Amino acid sequence: MKTNEMTMMGNTFTTVILGVLAVLLVGLTLYGKKIPFVTSEKAVLFWLVMLGMAMCTRGIGRVAATGQWAHPLALLAYIIGAAILVIGITLWLGKPISIITTPRQALVAITLLGGAKMIVSGLHHYLF
Repeated sequence: MKTNEMTMMGNTFTTVILGVLAVLLVGLTLYGKKIPFVTSEKAVLFWLVMLGMAMCTRGIGRVAATGQWAHPLALLAYIIGAAILVIGITLWLGKPISIITTPRQALVAITLLGGAKMIVSGLHHYLF
């Protein structure tokens, strides 16, 4: 039983660290600060999506372990995740969506959607 507790704590800790990195990445970018090895807003967009995908692995593993693939909160998380991927990929490839036309707008949209996805995933985790 101790192994499971430690694994869950490790997963939560990893998710928190990735979340802090994502917040720093977005915050520094929106305030116009230079980030080493990240030379453009498109690069920030790419890394934000990658950090989000890494954060999602914990939730996907939990849903798989409990067999709740069709739970309404899991379905909502899938839809939000798909929206994040569509926004990120289309803007990164230079094909803007009608309402989101710049990488900066995409960065804000992905950040807000990512926050919503974290809330939905947290609700699913603590309620079920």
